[in-house]
Amino acid sequence: MAMQNIDYVLGKGVYLGPNVTLDQPVLLTAAAMKDDWGEPFSAYESKGESGRAFNFVQPTEESSDDEEDGDDTSAEEDDSEDDAVIPDTELFYNEVLDTLQRAEKENISADNIILDINSLKHAYNIQINEVNHMVIQAVLQRPLQDISDTATSSQLLTNLKPLLKLCIHVFKNYYRSDKSQHECLLAIKEFVCDQSHDLYTPIIGQVLMFFYQNDILDEDVIVKWYETSLQPGKFKTQVSKLVEWFNEAESDSESD
Repeated sequence: MAMQNIDYVLGKGVYLGPNVTLDQPVLLTAAAMKDDWGEPFSAYESKGESGRAFNFVQPTEESSDDEEDGDDTSAEEDDSEDDAVIPDTELFYNEVLDTLQRAEKENISADNIILDINSLKHAYNIQINEVNHMVIQAVLQRPLQDISDTATSSQLLTNLKPLLKLCIHVFKNYYRSDKSQHECLLAIKEFVCDQSHDLYTPIIGQVLMFFYQNDILDEDVIVKWYETSLQPGKFKTQVSKLVEWFNEAESDSESD
């Protein structure tokens, strides 16, 4: 046996046969280790004809298992990416839509609608400004679910009016302050303009008039929103008709 100046480890009971040269770093054991089925790892080999020494090499099965585990992890990651998590705000919005639909069909009172919305607010941990935003948008969305793609703005308004009347007390509950009323108006503009629900543009003045006449939105809040938050365009043109009506009514009052 010849040992060169290299790193090697000899386990207890190891015996090297004659004419064995250790020419590379080795880990030797006196007996071949066995796998889970009691079979010796094929990576062991006897060192010499009469020796009792086995050279250990990392079993290939472990590395393949690791690779398989890695593949499983990647697959799980891919699955998790496919199963996109729906934001709580979207879940809340959809639940409010369902509540409104049920209220229409079952003639549920405004008080019960408010109770449902407040329960959903707490269940999904929604902030009050987000509630103010999504309640009006859900109301505007509801009639769009029941009309055809060829429906006119007049048909949309006809479908919308019963829901607006049903929700008068709901609106008054959430849009009490100037701030909440401004949030309501911003949400209306976003729904019609930014989300491209153009069917509402020709009737937006009538919708706002309903809110004004039923003491949901104050004149001053509407005018301030009109002057500071709206860009020139068809939407602002329609709102301007309501603002002009405010001005004319004020002039008539002063003349009297």
